[in-house]
Amino acid sequence: MENAIANQEASQPPRPEGAVDHFMEAVGGDRSAASFMVASLLHRELEEFGATGQHCSWHHHQLIDAVPMQAEWQWRQQQPTDMAPKVKIMPDGQAAIEFFTCRDMPPIALFRHMELYPAETYVSKSQNQVIATPIRSEAVAQAKVRRSQREE
Repeated sequence: MENAIANQEASQPPRPEGAVDHFMEAVGGDRSAASFMVASLLHRELEEFGATGQHCSWHHHQLIDAVPMQAEWQWRQQQPTDMAPKVKIMPDGQAAIEFFTCRDMPPIALFRHMELYPAETYVSKSQNQVIATPIRSEAVAQAKVRRSQREE
């Protein structure tokens, strides 16, 4: 530890000898479909460990397998037909996962999370993409009025 403290840069915490580059390098599993989903959720939880208030992001996401009916949604891309979590394990040992969440605190949005895992580790490359946002209630009310006027 003394070596790490003596050689540290001012902008970085000390790094003990033998420390892994990424905390997910210390995670092991059986490389099953379930292990990749657990690794993805664990990664997100550990990234926010100890965070509070405005520093929380993942804490406000709820896993979903269908479009929440509490709002009408403005889709930024084609609406997915199947929002169930998916895992594909390739013959070379790589794995890809996809799942969806709803952020339940402003800014409220539906997200698609995709991750690619290399064959030898649970350190993934991830993409988190907003796919829909709620239509404001004023816009919803105006749209309903226009629809009812057209029906008359």
